[in-house]
Amino acid sequence: MTDTKKHYQSRMRKVLDYIDLHLDDCLDLDTLSGVAAFSKYHFHRQFMATFSLPLNRYRLPSSFCRSGERLVGNASQLRIKRHKTCGSKACSR
Repeated sequence: MTDTKKHYQSRMRKVLDYIDLHLDDCLDLDTLSGVAAFSKYHFHRQFMATFSLPLNRYRLPSSFCRSGERLVGNASQLRIKRHKTCGSKACSR
């Protein structure tokens, strides 16, 4: 693997880490291309070439996973609250 390719992969890894840490934020092309230290045009082309999908398609499954984790977490908390409120009565549904 060439040094240039390794360098580009390192930059893309930084972008993926940034996206994963900032899923709740509004991530625009300017921000992400800045993280990768590419122009917007070059970043978009390199992202597509590296991952074979556009940026918005990468982010979508991550957002779904985060939302699912929140829903499961909230459901567990609701069950605990309900159990504390109802005591040993059958109120879990």
